[in-house]
Amino acid sequence: MPRQDPTVAALCSILRGDVSQPNPIRPQSLANAALAHGVHNLIFEQCAGRDDDNLRQARSLLRDTVHRSVSQLLAQNAASRELCQDLANCHFRFLPIKGLAVAHSDYPSPHLRPRADTDILVDPEQVAECRTWLQQNGYRCEPLVVPLSKGMYLASQFGATREAGQLFTHTFDIHWRVSNRACLSEPLDFELLYSSSVPAPSMGEAMRVPHPLYSLIIACVHWIAEPSKRLIWLYDIHLMASAMSADFADTLQRSAREMRLSHIIHHVLRQTQEAFHSRLPAELLQALQRTMKADPQEPTRLLISRPDKTMAMHRADFLALADAATRIRMLGALLFPPPSYLDLAGIGHGLPLPLRHTLRLTRPLWRRFGRRAPGRRQAV
Repeated sequence: MPRQDPTVAALCSILRGDVSQPNPIRPQSLANAALAHGVHNLIFEQCAGRDDDNLRQARSLLRDTVHRSVSQLLAQNAASRELCQDLANCHFRFLPIKGLAVAHSDYPSPHLRPRADTDILVDPEQVAECRTWLQQNGYRCEPLVVPLSKGMYLASQFGATREAGQLFTHTFDIHWRVSNRACLSEPLDFELLYSSSVPAPSMGEAMRVPHPLYSLIIACVHWIAEPSKRLIWLYDIHLMASAMSADFADTLQRSAREMRLSHIIHHVLRQTQEAFHSRLPAELLQALQRTMKADPQEPTRLLISRPDKTMAMHRADFLALADAATRIRMLGALLFPPPSYLDLAGIGHGLPLPLRHTLRLTRPLWRRFGRRAPGRRQAV
C-alpha cells in the first residue's frame, strides 16, 4: 500500500479533507507526488482556501499543470464522445470503462478525474473489424495479437491514437477483456457487462457504461493487476464504495462469492478505507471475510500474497480456468505465443519462429546478466 510513504500519506490526508494538522511535506514534493499519482486536479481543488503555507505553495506549483490538464480533458472528452458516437453509429458493441466512465458517473465534475487515455471495451467478436475501422478513419493502431483465442493470456488490448493539430494526441486503449489476467477477466466477460450496462447521458446520446456494481469490481481488478499503485485509481474506488447502500453491498458480496473475487475485493476495500476513511456498510467486510474462509483456495488470493510475481499470476490464472482444454491452451499461449505477439513485444522480427521462441524464453536470463556491472562478482 503506497500510504506507507509520508508524502502519499499527506496526499491521502488532504483528499480526506483533514485539516486538523498542518501539512509537514515540502510543497515541491507534494506537487510532484500529486502529479505522479494522478490526483493533481483533486489536490489543487482541496488546497483552495486552506490556511497552510505548504499547501498554498503546492497549489501555486500545480496551477499551470492543472489548467493544462483541464484543457486536455475537455479536448479528450470531446474526442471520446465523437469516437463513441461513431462506433455506435457503425453498430459496434462497446462500453467505455475505467477513467472515462467513472469521471462522468462518480465525480462531482469530470475535470477532476485526469487520465492519460480512454479505455473502451469492445465485443471480442468485433475487435478485428473495429481495428480496421479505426485505421480507415485516421487512427494509428498498435498490432493486434491474433488469434485472439491464443493471445488472450498475453495481450487483450491495443492502442489507437489520433493527432488533433499540434497540441493534442488522443489515445484510446481498445480492450476485449477487462484484464490480461484470466482469473480477473473470466468472471467479467463482455456479455455480462454489456447486458447489464446502464445509460450515461452525460457522455452522449444513447451512451452506456457498466452497471455501478461492475464498475466497482473492474476498478478493484484494475488496482490489483497494475503494479504501479496510483492513488487516483484508489480514489475512484473510494467514491464508488462510499456511495454504496446496504442492498448494493449485499449484491457486491454475493457477486464476489460467485465470481471468486472475494479476496481482492476485501483487500482493496480495506486499503481504500485505510487511505480515505471510506464509509462502508457495516457488514460488508465481515461478509467478505466469511466468504474468504469458506473458499480459502480462491485463485485471486495469490495476487495479494505474492504481488507482481509472474509465476503467482500465471498460477492464479491456471487455477481459475474451468477445464483442462482451456488450461492447455493457456500454457501453449504462454510457452509458444503467436508471431503477432512476438512482433508486439519486439522479439526477433524476421528470424525463424523457433529461434524467436528461444529468445523469448531466455530473455529473463540475458536481461539479468546484462544488468550485471562489468568486472564485479555477483553475491550468491
